[in-house]
Amino acid sequence: MTAAISKLTVTSESLVHPPSQVTTEKPLLVSFTICPFAHRTAIVLRLKNRPYFYESIDLQNKPQWFLNEVPTGKVPALFVATDSGQDVIFESAIINEFLDESFPQPLAAATPLARAKERSWIAYSEQLILQQFNLMCAQDKQTFDELLVALVENLSKLKPAVGEPYFDGVRFGLVDAALAPLFYRLKWLPRVKLAIRDQARHSDGAQRLFTWMETLADSPVVREALPQGHDQAFVDFFMAKDSYALV
Repeated sequence: MTAAISKLTVTSESLVHPPSQVTTEKPLLVSFTICPFAHRTAIVLRLKNRPYFYESIDLQNKPQWFLNEVPTGKVPALFVATDSGQDVIFESAIINEFLDESFPQPLAAATPLARAKERSWIAYSEQLILQQFNLMCAQDKQTFDELLVALVENLSKLKPAVGEPYFDGVRFGLVDAALAPLFYRLKWLPRVKLAIRDQARHSDGAQRLFTWMETLADSPVVREALPQGHDQAFVDFFMAKDSYALV
C-alpha cells in the first residue's frame, strides 16, 4: 500500500481548532500511539490508498480543540474537510464505514444481511480488544491466568470463512480490519496463540481461526498502518503498569 502519512506538530497549548492543513483529499486521524481502534482506521485508509495526516495526543492531557469537537473524548477521531470548513467523525467502526462508502474498492459485504452480520462481529471484536487490554494490565499470575482463559474462550467463538484467508473469504474486509490490531498485539501474549494452536490440533474451526490470526498479524498493510515507534511505546506503556505478561 502506498498511502502517505504526514506527521503534524500539534500541541494542546497552541491550537484551538484542528490543523488547517486538513483537505478533502487528506483527512486528519487523531489517535494515541498504541490505540488498537485507531489502528483499525489506519488499516482501512491504507487499503483505500488514501493519504492522511496523523496526530497522536496525550490521553491524560487532551487538547481543548479535541475535546471541543469530540464529545466522547475518545480516540480515534477523523477530521475531514467539507465545503463549509471541517467536520469530525468518531468511533472507529463508524469511521471505517464512512471511508468504505466514500472511496472505491468496497470492503463491506454486498448484501444487507451480510453487512449486518459484519457489524455484529465488529461489535463483538470490541469486547475482545478490551479483554486483551485487561490481560496486558494484569499484574499477577492468578489474574492473568483467569483473564487468559476468558479471552481464549471468546476468541474461539469467531467464525472465519472455510478455506479462505480472510473472515468473509478472499478479500480483506471490515471485520478483518477490526480484528487485525488485536491479532498483531498477540505477539506480546504468546500463551493466547499457543492455546488456540493447541485447540487447532483437534478442531477444524480452531485451525481456521489460528491460520486467519496469523495471516492478519503478518499482513504488510496491518504492520505498515502502525504509527512510528508503536512497538516500543506499547511495551513502555504496559511496563509502567507492571504487566505480568511482560515479566
